[in-house]
Amino acid sequence: SLSFTDEEASQIANIKAKANDNLTAGILDVIMGRKSLEEYDNIINTAKKAGYDDMIKIYQSAYSRYLK
Repeated sequence: SLSFTDEEASQIANIKAKANDNLTAGILDVIMGRKSLEEYDNIINTAKKAGYDDMIKIYQSAYSRYLK
């Protein structure tokens, strides 16, 4: 399984705390028809601004360590 440094784990927790609820709610709104599909890109961009790209890098780094 992947293991994270204490700093990485803290960063992941902070990013998830900031963005997870909003991302999930936004995607569900699109699925349920409360928001149009055209708004999907805005939802994803908001998640990226909250640090999701950084979280992906952290996971990629942990995965690279795992493979060694």
